[in-house]
This record gives sequence, C-alpha cells and structure tokens, in this order.
Amino acid sequence: MKSGATESSFHYLSQHYKFPEDVEVSHLPEKLKKSNKTYKILWAHHAYDQPVFLNFNHEIVNHIVTPSHWAKEQLIKFHHVPENKITVISNGVNDIFTYSGNKTKTFIHTSIPYKGLELMPSIIRRIHTKHPDAKFKIFSSMSLYGQQNDPYIELYDELKKLPNVEYSAAVNQEELVEHYQDAAFFIHPNIWEETFCVSMTEAMRCGAYPIITNIGALSEVAGENFASVVSLNGTRTTRGYKVTEDFLNTFAEFCCTALDYFEENKTYYNQISRSLSNHILQKCDWKKIAYQWKELITKIKSGEPMTIENTELSYTPITSEQAVMDDEYLQKAFANVLRWEESDKELAQGRTNFQIEKFILLDTHTLPVAY
Repeated sequence: MKSGATESSFHYLSQHYKFPEDVEVSHLPEKLKKSNKTYKILWAHHAYDQPVFLNFNHEIVNHIVTPSHWAKEQLIKFHHVPENKITVISNGVNDIFTYSGNKTKTFIHTSIPYKGLELMPSIIRRIHTKHPDAKFKIFSSMSLYGQQNDPYIELYDELKKLPNVEYSAAVNQEELVEHYQDAAFFIHPNIWEETFCVSMTEAMRCGAYPIITNIGALSEVAGENFASVVSLNGTRTTRGYKVTEDFLNTFAEFCCTALDYFEENKTYYNQISRSLSNHILQKCDWKKIAYQWKELITKIKSGEPMTIENTELSYTPITSEQAVMDDEYLQKAFANVLRWEESDKELAQGRTNFQIEKFILLDTHTLPVAY
C-alpha cells in the first residue's frame, strides 16, 4: 500500500472492525454534514488549522475521534469543541513492520515533502562534517497523494547529489520495511504540526530511534524517553515554520550525539531499539484500537451521556501474553496494588516484633501490612 495515514488507517481498521450501517465515519466535516446516517463521527486526522476545518461547527457531528491528545486540545482551543465530545484513539501500525537488530549508521526519512524535507540538505551537510560516513535514506514525494506536477523536483535533485544519500520517491509499505529495519534513526525535522505521524511509528516499530522537533503531537506519540526532541526555533507561517540557523545547528548536533552513542554503545543501543519496537507494538496494535472504536460506538449508540470520564477509553489485555507486553496495563496493575501500601503501613503501626514475625512466617499478610 502506498497512501497517506488517513487512507491507510481506514483500511487497516476495517480489517478488524466494521462500522455499523447507521454510523458514518469520515475525516471530512463536509461529507458528514451531507450524510443521512443516524450517527456521524469525525475521525480528525487533519490539524485544527487546515482548510477542512474552515467554518467548522462541531454540532454537525455526534462525536470526534483524534489520534492524539495534542490534536484534541487544539480542537477544544480553536474550535470550541466540548471536551466530552472528543475521544483520543491512537492510529495503528501495519503488522508487516517488525523489529530487526541489524542496525547500520543510517538515518531514514519518509514524510511528505512539505513537512520539513527542505531542511534536510542543510542538516545532512552539518552531520557529515563530524560523521562523513553517515548514510541517509529518503523516501519522499508528492506522488504519495497522486500529485503530477511536483514542486519539489529541484530539492530531490539536490538531495541526490549529496554523498551517502539514497533518494527515492514514495514507495509501497512492503518496500519500506527492510529500509526501516536497516536504519538506526528516524530523522524528521518537522516544521509542520502533525496530529500523529504514522511514518514515525512505522520506523519505531522497526527499532529506529526518532529525532524530531517539539511541535505538534510527535513527542507525545513517540512517548517520553523514546525520542530526541529538538525545540523548534523559528517563525510560524502558513507554510510551516521558517527556522533559524541556530535550529539547524542544534538539530544536527542532536543527530551527531546520537551517532556517537550508537558507535560507542552498540549493545545498549540494541536494547533501546527493541524497547522502541515493543512500545509501539503495544500502543499501535490495530486489534487494540479496533476494540476501543467498538467500545466508543457502542456507548454513543446506547444513548449513554458522553462525559469526560467515559470518553477516556481503556483496554484490558485478554491473555497473559498480551498483559506482559502492555506497558499501560502493567502500570495500572502495579498502581492498583501499590495504592494500598501507605494505608497498610498505617494499620501496621504499633504492632510488636512478635506479631510482625508471626504474620510473615504464616504468609497470611503482605510485607507492607506485616511491617
């Protein structure tokens, strides 16, 4: 498949969950406005400031699903959508993207050109001053959306002339897998506020460590401690941010630091790479996401009042294998156990050493209670 995040998301979700006949789900507000179906849900892949949201009135839909909390916050702030009318459900990653430990000193970039590709030549030149053997694989073109007159032809030609750079137009996902698995890093100096970034999660699922900027939802989607996040220094325009020389230098320095670490700590880097992959496997599992969609639509159709609380969907792993691989589930499980610890200690106050020893030996009390 060679398509954008919106199209591919509808495709992969449909493999695990079919929307009911009386439910219309679309990323286009105008389509929902014209729909005659009983329930209308906006799957808001586009950022709040894009043309599809011109004169947007949230009353035309029953509910809105965003792929990130950042996207939800912008709709609340700029389009005055009530918080209880928006549910955050992650996008997923195709199962063909899998982890491989055979990483090389390679960066990969697979985003649409207008989101930051124009910065790549300058950043690559800066990186090559310290790491001339670093490789770059770039798959980016407007052909992703079927555009014939591509305005970035000169930029592609410039990239092709740089040493250790392999440039290609957008390719099918099946062709990308081996390149993601080869690359140690996913590089995305994004100047565009993204609501999710499927290409980043695909790369992470294959173990590529992301180096990104701090605008939009990228740092949220990547997860705390799972990416290098560079503060964007520049001026916001209708065509994305116009960055400064300081930003280009800083971004390149982050990349060089990552390369230094990769070369000096191969074993530990491989552990990080595997953790990245497991993190995205848990977060972007289409089966898990389909379950959340089903749960949400069931609530909407039941006539249950939508509150801030019940739009926060949860997912409980069905098997023990799923449980041990799901960070979110394990955190909740440990929190549920540990929340009693302080109260148990309070109950234990004043007990004699003899009582404490008896409780421990009988194995009838937890250690905090015995203590």
